[in-house]
Amino acid sequence: MEKATVLGMVIPMPKAAAAAPNVATDLQTQFNGASTTGYISFKAPETQFDGTTLATNKPLSYTITANNKQVATGTVLPGQVAQTSIQVEEGMNHFIVVTTNEGGKSPKAKYEKYIGNDEPLPLDYVDLKIDDTRKATVSWDKPTQGLHQGYIGNLTYNVYRFSSTDTIKVASNLTATTLQKLCPKLHEQAMHTVYKPLILLSVAR
Repeated sequence: MEKATVLGMVIPMPKAAAAAPNVATDLQTQFNGASTTGYISFKAPETQFDGTTLATNKPLSYTITANNKQVATGTVLPGQVAQTSIQVEEGMNHFIVVTTNEGGKSPKAKYEKYIGNDEPLPLDYVDLKIDDTRKATVSWDKPTQGLHQGYIGNLTYNVYRFSSTDTIKVASNLTATTLQKLCPKLHEQAMHTVYKPLILLSVAR
């Protein structure tokens, strides 16, 4: 019996019909601070998907979604910039813009951004100094970015001293980036041994 070899080929569907609008470009968002209400803008395509120039006097319809929820609709002329107000949920938002004409729907234009209060990055710098009067000064630099490059706003800090047997909160809800405490009466080397490795700061809102 002869062996037969079957070959197959998959031809992907085009992202849009030939006469449909091409993909939108220059997607941008503007949100002030931790607000979840802001603006989104994009430039409408100037050509059809097949490269033919779109008529500049025939508006395109558009739909904007954020995390698969419709947040805006409207019309825009080819090649023009559309801007509209939107309200979204706090967190990472995945925006999609689709324009439409009588020829069909355009390919999806995608954009993502974290909106609202972001989680602060861990502290990069923490320092402890102990002077001759046993006064310990802990200082640190404020985080400058959120975990997702989002807004972090005003922060408060909790300071802990911890060891292998316990954890003690020594200050809470600080807004400054420094703290002074009097150390117990120990030899200087012992004070650094006991305190310097045992400083933990947590960032809160």
